[in-house]
Amino acid sequence: MTCPQCGAATPDDEWNCTSCRINLYWASRHYPELARIRDAQGLATAAKTPSFLIKTHQTVRRKSNHADARSEAGESSTGFGG
Repeated sequence: MTCPQCGAATPDDEWNCTSCRINLYWASRHYPELARIRDAQGLATAAKTPSFLIKTHQTVRRKSNHADARSEAGESSTGFGG
């Protein structure tokens, strides 16, 4: 899916854009309305993603990637193996 806010390509199984973190379900239905409101208020059409969302997303992805690597190596979540 292409994000309506920033144009980033985002996997179909993601709920939020991997770049700007906007909720894709909501954005795909309401983004044009939001863009008009922001433009009328003199704001940038695309809102800047709050830094805490970016940091949280990076942390979750890092943990997920680490867990996937451990799973592929045959380790259990306890670290004692299969």
